[in-house]
Amino acid sequence: MRDDLYKLMGVIESKDLAIETLENQLRTSKDEIKTKSQAMSYLQRVVSDLERKNGELHESVEGLRSSVEDRLISQRSSSPASSSTSQTFLLHNI
Repeated sequence: MRDDLYKLMGVIESKDLAIETLENQLRTSKDEIKTKSQAMSYLQRVVSDLERKNGELHESVEGLRSSVEDRLISQRSSSPASSSTSQTFLLHNI
């Protein structure tokens, strides 16, 4: 009877240790999940910021492209064709 009691106590102790180990693993897993969740939130903010900045750069490039095109068109239309022709005539006659 006494031996059975000691065996039972040993089983209970090993079960208690197993439960404690599982509880520690659960706490560790919860901490890891929390850390990964925080990292995911941070990365989502970084991605959002990068997408916003990409959009701003795209708009800036489009504005710059439009400005350059407008200047080129303006230069072409403001320089008289006769001036170009007379310069060509002078160069050929020199």
